[in-house]
Amino acid sequence: MKKILKITAAILAVMALASCTPKNSLVNPNLGDKVSDTVTTAPAVTDAPELTETVDTVAVYSGPLKENGRYDVTATNYVKIDKNFIKSIVIPKSVHTPDEDAMAIALAEILSAYADSTVHLDREIKLGDTVNIDYVGSIDGVEFAGGSTAGAGTDVTIGVTSYIDDFLYQLIGHKPGETVNIEVTFPENYGNEELNGKDALFVTKINYILKTPELTDEFVSTNLTDYGFATAAALTDYLAESISTTAIDNYIYELLYSGIEVTEVPEVLVQHQIDQMIEYYRDYGSYYGMELDAFLSAMGTTKEELISTSRPECENYARYSLVCQAVAEVMEYEPKDTDVLAHFGENYGTTDLTEYKEIYGMPYLKYVVTEGHILDYIKENATRE
Repeated sequence: MKKILKITAAILAVMALASCTPKNSLVNPNLGDKVSDTVTTAPAVTDAPELTETVDTVAVYSGPLKENGRYDVTATNYVKIDKNFIKSIVIPKSVHTPDEDAMAIALAEILSAYADSTVHLDREIKLGDTVNIDYVGSIDGVEFAGGSTAGAGTDVTIGVTSYIDDFLYQLIGHKPGETVNIEVTFPENYGNEELNGKDALFVTKINYILKTPELTDEFVSTNLTDYGFATAAALTDYLAESISTTAIDNYIYELLYSGIEVTEVPEVLVQHQIDQMIEYYRDYGSYYGMELDAFLSAMGTTKEELISTSRPECENYARYSLVCQAVAEVMEYEPKDTDVLAHFGENYGTTDLTEYKEIYGMPYLKYVVTEGHILDYIKENATRE
């Protein structure tokens, strides 16, 4: 079950549509790609003190929203959009048709979970292979902490395992036994001042390629019947449809996110995203028994610094929310309570909204449902090449 849940979560993941930094199960924060054990995590707290900090989360999430889930602004005053534009959207064939690489990666996510102890030593690495490697990372000739496997070896799956830049793709075409100089650039916002934006060299030894099973009817019937698959064709059809759906969702998201003219984003929308971000970190810190300021300090930042560095992202998502509201205004769409129940039943597996209302408030739930409805409406009305 853990294998298939991991698979479907990876395949069906779409950019979160509820806030720039979310809480609980409505959305997930994007903490960025990290290389192996260079990830910085919050400290575990065994004897957590009792927290005194309390927050009205409903005020955070629903405070700026009206009962219908909209901001108290007229979005179409700031967004150039009309019904004709919405219905004229065309989804390119390259978006809604999965290519070979996308299918190879999706299959690798599944097959790599069933790799055995047999290894390949005599063939080139290809996309989707699970490979055992060792590496030593350096910047300007100086090794840095956390940038090495220390000779312990680590298994990675090309196209599936998340490393910075095109680290793993540079292994394609090489064979076990080779040592490859992999050159990458750390993201500017990697989260480590010594590494942010820096060019790095990873001297990487390829130890072996793990043998993974072939996709056959026998493999599927032996391992995946509990998840509704009886044949290889049934699995590949499911993967193709899932990849297509995700790609279309992302295409529409990007179109709304950056493809529509916006003259201005009211500050109330930006502040709403900032407040949600702060509440996310407050809630995260409480898991470790820490107040917000102490938790941020342990993470090497302050509330003021966090707001400053995250503001551009929050502004971008506020822009997206403004566009979604403008579309809703043009469509004259306002979610009813029954729409909220249907949305949460389909997407979260429950129609008991008690806990969600206590945390977020009904206006925020309608805000989330509106954005989901906009995405579905555009998908249904868009033309496919």
